[in-house]
Amino acid sequence: MNTKQISMVAVMALVLVAAAVSPSLATAQAKETEGKFTLPCTTYWGASVLPAGSYTFTVSRIGNHTKLVEVRGEKSLKTMAIADPENAKESSLEIRRSGGSAVVTNMRLAGQSNIVFSVARVAKELLASASTPNGTVEKITVTVD
Repeated sequence: MNTKQISMVAVMALVLVAAAVSPSLATAQAKETEGKFTLPCTTYWGASVLPAGSYTFTVSRIGNHTKLVEVRGEKSLKTMAIADPENAKESSLEIRRSGGSAVVTNMRLAGQSNIVFSVARVAKELLASASTPNGTVEKITVTVD
Protein backbone atom coordinates (compact mmCIF):
# COMPACT_ATOMS: atom_id res chain seq x y z
CA MET A 1 0.00 0.00 0.00
CA ASN A 2 1.20 3.46 -0.75
CA THR A 3 0.96 6.46 1.59
CA LYS A 4 -2.24 7.77 -0.03
CA GLN A 5 -4.05 4.44 0.43
CA ILE A 6 -2.92 4.18 4.05
CA SER A 7 -4.20 7.71 4.70
CA MET A 8 -7.61 6.85 3.17
CA VAL A 9 -7.89 3.70 5.30
CA ALA A 10 -6.99 5.67 8.42
CA VAL A 11 -9.62 8.35 7.67
CA MET A 12 -12.31 5.70 7.03
CA ALA A 13 -11.43 3.94 10.28
CA LEU A 14 -11.65 7.23 12.17
CA VAL A 15 -15.07 7.98 10.68
CA LEU A 16 -16.36 4.51 11.61
CA VAL A 17 -15.11 4.86 15.19
CA ALA A 18 -16.68 8.32 15.52
CA ALA A 19 -20.01 7.02 14.19
CA ALA A 20 -19.97 4.09 16.61
CA VAL A 21 -19.11 6.23 19.64
CA SER A 22 -21.45 9.19 18.96
CA PRO A 23 -24.75 7.52 19.95
CA SER A 24 -23.31 6.25 23.25
CA LEU A 25 -21.89 9.69 24.08
CA ALA A 26 -25.26 11.32 23.41
CA THR A 27 -26.95 8.75 25.66
CA ALA A 28 -24.45 9.42 28.45
CA GLN A 29 -25.55 13.05 28.49
CA ALA A 30 -29.21 12.14 29.25
CA LYS A 31 -29.83 12.48 32.97
CA GLU A 32 -32.27 9.92 34.33
CA THR A 33 -32.39 10.77 38.01
CA GLU A 34 -31.19 13.44 40.42
CA GLY A 35 -31.38 13.45 44.19
CA LYS A 36 -29.59 13.76 47.52
CA PHE A 37 -28.50 11.80 50.57
CA THR A 38 -26.41 12.23 53.73
CA LEU A 39 -23.51 9.94 54.60
CA PRO A 40 -23.34 9.32 58.38
CA CYS A 41 -19.59 8.56 58.38
CA THR A 42 -16.50 8.47 56.17
CA THR A 43 -17.38 6.00 53.42
CA TYR A 44 -15.48 4.16 50.69
CA TRP A 45 -17.20 4.45 47.31
CA GLY A 46 -15.26 2.56 44.68
CA ALA A 47 -11.74 3.99 44.70
CA SER A 48 -12.86 7.21 46.44
CA VAL A 49 -13.31 8.02 50.11
CA LEU A 50 -16.10 10.47 50.94
CA PRO A 51 -16.33 12.21 54.32
CA ALA A 52 -19.58 12.29 56.30
CA GLY A 53 -21.96 14.98 55.04
CA SER A 54 -24.65 15.94 52.55
CA TYR A 55 -24.34 15.02 48.88
CA THR A 56 -26.28 15.39 45.65
CA PHE A 57 -26.16 12.89 42.81
CA THR A 58 -27.05 12.47 39.16
CA VAL A 59 -27.56 9.13 37.42
CA SER A 60 -27.18 8.97 33.63
CA ARG A 61 -27.64 6.00 31.36
CA ILE A 62 -24.63 4.97 29.30
CA GLY A 63 -25.92 1.66 27.94
CA ASN A 64 -28.68 -0.88 28.57
CA HIS A 65 -27.19 -2.05 31.88
CA THR A 66 -24.56 0.62 32.56
CA LYS A 67 -25.02 3.83 34.55
CA LEU A 68 -22.81 6.83 35.21
CA VAL A 69 -23.26 8.13 38.76
CA GLU A 70 -21.94 11.59 39.66
CA VAL A 71 -21.80 12.50 43.35
CA ARG A 72 -21.16 16.06 44.55
CA GLY A 73 -20.54 17.36 48.06
CA GLU A 74 -17.46 18.09 50.16
CA LYS A 75 -15.73 15.69 47.77
CA SER A 76 -17.00 14.55 44.39
CA LEU A 77 -16.77 11.41 42.29
CA LYS A 78 -17.88 9.92 38.98
CA THR A 79 -18.25 6.19 38.72
CA MET A 80 -19.74 3.68 36.33
CA ALA A 81 -21.95 0.93 37.68
CA ILE A 82 -24.02 -2.02 36.57
CA ALA A 83 -27.81 -1.69 36.66
CA ASP A 84 -29.60 -4.79 37.92
CA PRO A 85 -33.06 -4.98 36.28
CA GLU A 86 -34.74 -5.55 39.67
CA ASN A 87 -37.11 -2.63 40.37
CA ALA A 88 -36.74 -1.13 43.84
CA LYS A 89 -39.75 -0.32 46.00
CA GLU A 90 -38.00 2.50 47.87
CA SER A 91 -34.98 4.72 47.33
CA SER A 92 -31.92 4.06 49.46
CA LEU A 93 -28.14 3.96 49.41
CA GLU A 94 -26.81 0.74 50.91
CA ILE A 95 -23.51 0.64 52.77
CA ARG A 96 -21.76 -2.17 54.62
CA ARG A 97 -20.36 -1.12 57.98
CA SER A 98 -17.86 -3.07 60.01
CA GLY A 99 -15.08 -2.18 62.41
CA GLY A 100 -15.39 1.56 61.83
CA SER A 101 -15.30 1.20 58.04
CA ALA A 102 -18.19 1.85 55.67
CA VAL A 103 -18.42 0.85 52.00
CA VAL A 104 -21.12 1.75 49.43
CA THR A 105 -22.43 -1.39 47.74
CA ASN A 106 -25.51 -0.24 45.81
CA MET A 107 -28.17 2.40 45.27
CA ARG A 108 -31.82 1.51 44.94
CA LEU A 109 -34.08 4.05 43.26
CA ALA A 110 -37.84 3.54 43.61
CA GLY A 111 -39.41 2.31 40.39
CA GLN A 112 -36.00 1.98 38.75
CA SER A 113 -33.19 -0.54 38.67
CA ASN A 114 -30.82 -1.40 41.49
CA ILE A 115 -27.39 0.13 40.77
CA VAL A 116 -24.54 -2.13 41.90
CA PHE A 117 -21.12 -0.57 42.55
CA SER A 118 -17.76 -2.31 42.50
CA VAL A 119 -15.89 -2.34 45.81
CA ALA A 120 -12.23 -1.32 45.80
CA ARG A 121 -9.69 -3.86 47.02
CA VAL A 122 -8.70 -1.78 50.05
CA ALA A 123 -12.36 -1.53 51.13
CA LYS A 124 -12.82 -5.31 50.73
CA GLU A 125 -9.75 -5.88 52.88
CA LEU A 126 -11.05 -3.52 55.60
CA LEU A 127 -14.38 -5.33 55.72
CA ALA A 128 -12.71 -8.76 55.70
CA SER A 129 -10.37 -7.86 58.56
CA ALA A 130 -13.21 -6.58 60.78
CA SER A 131 -14.75 -8.63 63.55
CA THR A 132 -17.95 -9.15 61.54
CA PRO A 133 -16.94 -10.31 58.05
CA ASN A 134 -18.87 -8.44 55.31
CA GLY A 135 -20.32 -6.15 58.01
CA THR A 136 -23.91 -5.16 58.49
CA VAL A 137 -26.00 -3.56 55.77
CA GLU A 138 -27.29 -0.07 56.54
CA LYS A 139 -29.83 1.72 54.35
CA ILE A 140 -29.44 5.46 53.98
CA THR A 141 -32.47 7.41 52.79
CA VAL A 142 -32.16 8.86 49.29
CA THR A 143 -34.41 11.71 48.19
CA VAL A 144 -35.11 11.74 44.46
CA ASP A 145 -35.96 15.11 42.86
